[in-house]
This record gives sequence, structure tokens and C-alpha cells, in this order.
Amino acid sequence: MQSPSPTKTHTDRTIDTAVRAKLQWTPDLDASSIVVLVGDSTATLTGVVGTYSELLAVDRITRRVRGVTSASNYGTVVPAGSRWLTDLETRSLRGPGGGPPSLTKSRFRRPSVGVRTVARIPTEVVG
Repeated sequence: MQSPSPTKTHTDRTIDTAVRAKLQWTPDLDASSIVVLVGDSTATLTGVVGTYSELLAVDRITRRVRGVTSASNYGTVVPAGSRWLTDLETRSLRGPGGGPPSLTKSRFRRPSVGVRTVARIPTEVVG
């Protein structure tokens, strides 16, 4: 009679626990707003971080966890001290020539990594 294979299987639950533990352990990363979902050994991360380097660290840490076959990082970078403008505040801003300011939204993808960036408009109106 043959003994069972010595390879260790990683369930989605153990992968989820390992990813969360690694993110919490990282000293320069506030992982309190990062949501981890694991299905079929694929980790999907969403949430908000303060810098782009933190976003890259989240991705790197997740991919290093044993059992993760792929990772999708849909985190958003929101620098400390920034805030979203209301529609009323956006309408009150004027760009060059008195027209509306130019807003830029971009979305780009690498294999298995998505990053969303939104341009910030200064909250002080000079004029």
C-alpha cells in the first residue's frame, strides 16, 4: 500500500490567513484598509494605501505567500492629507481661460495587476 503524497496542499483559507498575517507583519505598511479575498489559490486585494510603494509592497508580499498561484491588486493610492472634492467644489474651479479644469483619469493593467490612479485637483483656488 502506498503512502499519501508528501506534497502539502494549501487551501484558500490557509492562503487567506497567511496573506493577512504577512501584510499585518510588514512594519511600514498600514494593512488595516486592505481587503483580501482568496478563491482557487488566486488572491484578490482591494483597499486604500498611502503611497505607490505601499501598493507595490502589497502585491510583492502577496505573491511571495506559498500557495498563491496568481494575485490581482486593485488597491487605490490616496496620499495622506488628500480628500475627494465634491461636485460643487469641482464646478467652482476654473482652468486656464476660465473654462473647467482638465481632469485626468487613467486605468492601466499589467498581467494580474490593476492599478487605478485619479488626478488630484488642489483645493485652494487662486485667482
